[in-house]
Amino acid sequence: MTPGLRALLAHAVGFATGVFVAWAILNLAGRGVAPDGKTGAGLALLAGMALVCGLAGLAAWTMIVTRMTGLTAGRDWWIRGIGAVVGMMVLACGLMLAGIFAPSEALVLMLFLLFALGGWATHGQVTNT
Repeated sequence: MTPGLRALLAHAVGFATGVFVAWAILNLAGRGVAPDGKTGAGLALLAGMALVCGLAGLAAWTMIVTRMTGLTAGRDWWIRGIGAVVGMMVLACGLMLAGIFAPSEALVLMLFLLFALGGWATHGQVTNT
């Protein structure tokens, strides 16, 4: 198996693990979110919980990827990862507030974009491209 293919496989396994961790945290703590998460405090609580879940997912993903590929997650890795999660959160909240996407649609878009960014970053780290 080539290093690039191993990196993409590690990314896929790590991403699934990260999504599961985020989903588990959201289900455990999500009982406190108001039914209408589109305005005011409900949106702030939803965004805060999603941010915590996203960062937990990033940590789980990084753990899997570094174990499977032998990479070391240095300071730049964490800065870029946290920046990607926070950036996607701002994008998703903006799309929800503008009425373009419902919360579930914004979540799917956020997950898709994070999956693409993570695969690109992992493959680039392993193949030095």
